[in-house]
Amino acid sequence: MTIRHAGNVRRRVALLTGIVAVAGLLTGSPAAAQMEVTCSVNAAGTRVCAAPLAAQGRYPLHEIFHADGTKVGEIFVARRPGASVYVEHWVMYPGYEYPDRIRPAAVQRYGGEQDFLDHVPFGPGYRYVRWDVVERGTIPGRSRSDLGG
Repeated sequence: MTIRHAGNVRRRVALLTGIVAVAGLLTGSPAAAQMEVTCSVNAAGTRVCAAPLAAQGRYPLHEIFHADGTKVGEIFVARRPGASVYVEHWVMYPGYEYPDRIRPAAVQRYGGEQDFLDHVPFGPGYRYVRWDVVERGTIPGRSRSDLGG
């Protein structure tokens, strides 16, 4: 293997790790589904972490894009599967305008909530917002009979 192919090997290992974890979930193997998060730095100097989606609580990292396609922020959703109480950490880059497009990040490059807070880009003109979320099945002040149906 040459140095040139090392990045491809890392990507394949990360993909294989995710596939094994999902297969572990589907077959009921908790050991396979709970593999550790592994992180490395790619040739461009970007920190990349790979972990099974189940260990990450689905897609915790989301990216915010302006209508012209420019990335203008990142969101980390610290939520356990099925939880109705969780935290969202938003880092908005200069140029962020509401509403922009939000979508799950193609690469889940943080190993967890603290890793995101320690390594997400942040500089002059950036803004940080913490959302403490409580999801409910009703709107305050309405009874369940108001739901219709």
